[in-house]
Amino acid sequence: MNHQSMLYTAHRSLLRAATLIVLLALFLSGCGRPDNQTLGTAAQTAATTTPTTVVETATPEGDKAQDEEQRQSDLATVEAGGELPTPVETPNPTVAAQLTAIAQGQVLTPEPAPTPVLGMSGECAQANHQFTYAGCWAGQIDGGYIHVASGAFATDETQGVVRVYTSTLDLSSDGPVLSYPTPQKAGIVSIAQVVWPRITLVTIDNDDPTVSSFVFNAASRTWEALAACELYPIALHARTLSTLQVRVEAADILNGSGNGNFGWLSWNGDAGDTALTQSLIAPGTSATYTNPQNSADHSLNIGDNVRGRPGVNNSSGVRAALDGLVQRGDLIVVPLWDQVSGQGNTLRYHIVGFAWVRLSSYQLPGQNRISVQYFGKATCGT
Repeated sequence: MNHQSMLYTAHRSLLRAATLIVLLALFLSGCGRPDNQTLGTAAQTAATTTPTTVVETATPEGDKAQDEEQRQSDLATVEAGGELPTPVETPNPTVAAQLTAIAQGQVLTPEPAPTPVLGMSGECAQANHQFTYAGCWAGQIDGGYIHVASGAFATDETQGVVRVYTSTLDLSSDGPVLSYPTPQKAGIVSIAQVVWPRITLVTIDNDDPTVSSFVFNAASRTWEALAACELYPIALHARTLSTLQVRVEAADILNGSGNGNFGWLSWNGDAGDTALTQSLIAPGTSATYTNPQNSADHSLNIGDNVRGRPGVNNSSGVRAALDGLVQRGDLIVVPLWDQVSGQGNTLRYHIVGFAWVRLSSYQLPGQNRISVQYFGKATCGT
């Protein structure tokens, strides 16, 4: 190849490369900001511009002669001192439309970032060599969003961690990601339920059915001292869960004892619909417990008795409270019983333990059945 041919080839290559660089720069300028601190589905908010793909196609055999003829013509033009026309690449249709709009003086408005999915989510795991994800939660507060991820340090999974960051409503900027280790090393923590600003977290270990729990105040960013278990008034027979592995569902439990009883509990003897509804909404009313055998005892412990609430309540308030538990996927603590005494208004359940469960479904009235997913033993009382 002579010197002029080399110049021609180099000239064509440089023009092609320059065109591709310009197109790439235009594409990159429209992309959303990369966010390597995103904490799951509720926080994946980067813009979603479709990348431009330039596909090179091979020249058909029948066109080789025509290409060679064009090359010779271009070479003759160069040898005569003329200039070759600038080659034009066919851009991606989206990029072409953007270039046309810019040329016409239009101001392109970027597509709004998607709103985070609020509430709890288990679909937030990301590749991260520093953090092991177990669950996330997102909420809207103070004119912005707060994002919480639970899990543990990847280098030491005995140390549970909560990671928190905030973002603006338009998701244009994020605050720093801050980590808060649990007060004790108990393993990976997962979000059980959120009653703002308190976030209850639990450890779930298939090899250890006993659950440790922590309460994180997301407003003050502090760990709170554990109080008494916030119990829900659904009594389950201990035998129902005794052989279950962690995360296994006990389906269609024929709940309660005796005709017309669903297994509802009354903490203080109030059998009204309003009292039952309130006891099913976090944080519940189990703090009002009164031992039916000792009116001065307000701490429910293993071995104590709890009043049963007769009847199968099917009020709209009760159904709404149960539906909320199912839809949010909250983990709750319920008492376990082994024996009953009395009947009707004198029905008593003898408590032998407590368990973390997730309500899957329920059937009221008629079938008197409930389905729960078992997550381990809860430590309540003294």
